[in-house]
Amino acid sequence: MKQRSRSFAMLICAMIVCATTMPSLFAQAGSGNSPLTEKWVGVWQGQLEGIPGVVLTLGDDLGEVSGTIVFTAIRDGHVAGHATHAILHPHVDSNTLFFKVKRPGDPSVILEMSMVLADAGNGQLICVKCGGVSPIALVKLD
Repeated sequence: MKQRSRSFAMLICAMIVCATTMPSLFAQAGSGNSPLTEKWVGVWQGQLEGIPGVVLTLGDDLGEVSGTIVFTAIRDGHVAGHATHAILHPHVDSNTLFFKVKRPGDPSVILEMSMVLADAGNGQLICVKCGGVSPIALVKLD
């Protein structure tokens, strides 16, 4: 387990070094986002108990919004694990992105989710039928 954590940390460090030493390459590539999807594309993060509890990564490489969501399991104020899932059947209606996702811990259950944009860098993640679960404030990281 220690070796796996060390390898993951080294991979992250290598990615950071590449990103900081080649900014002109990223600038030359351009965003390529369509005006309809541009406001959605990026990395969105929500806090739970002061810890990044959910990360929603959205792109539009195929011409429409798609991506992944990572849920962080938190126990006693500490990260206990992560569950990564593809967002399913995403569609945008005005300032709301609707999608479905397999429930962490029980992939036989499909959750209906929405992300409502408040402005260009803030939104709320809502589990539509989760019964009493509060919306999670999301902030765009990039």
